[in-house]
Amino acid sequence: MNKNFFIIMLIVISILLGFFAYNQRQENIKYENLFSDKLYTTMYLLSSSILSNNEILQSGFSKKYFTESEVDQLIYNYANIINYSQEANYFVRTLGRAKSSQINDYTAYIAERIQYYLLNIKRHANGNYSVSLNEDNTELFQYAKEVSELWTSVINNTIEGKSPEELGNIHDNYWVETMLELSRHSKNQKHYFDNF
Repeated sequence: MNKNFFIIMLIVISILLGFFAYNQRQENIKYENLFSDKLYTTMYLLSSSILSNNEILQSGFSKKYFTESEVDQLIYNYANIINYSQEANYFVRTLGRAKSSQINDYTAYIAERIQYYLLNIKRHANGNYSVSLNEDNTELFQYAKEVSELWTSVINNTIEGKSPEELGNIHDNYWVETMLELSRHSKNQKHYFDNF
């Protein structure tokens, strides 16, 4: 009787453990799917905002001014860079994908400083306006252009050409590498924007 009871208990325990393992795996799959969708959106909007700003800054320098709609687009894109770089950094930290000393929020800091400057320009303008490059602002826009070029090179090296499935793959380290490189470049450029 004891032997049969022991065997039955082992079978019941095995079934319960199998059921628990199956449920845990299903929860992990749901979590990964949810995270993958969020990661895709975050990395897509971050990279497209960086690339868009780089194009606008390059164009503005070639013609020596920025239109009102270009300034508005820069402001909007910098808001995305602030939000999505912080979100991606949060993912890196939360999932333990890099040491805390390797990741920083200087990308968001720089974007915030530039956005603040552009918002002040817009606030002081009356109606339609354009921003001409002149001796008062060329240096500031030059810093913005240079950091934008650095960020764009990171995007081109780590994200450009990835499919939506790859952009949402949490097991691929591209997004960690992207955020580490953005952090590194932004840390090196931060001092240019402290008085922006």
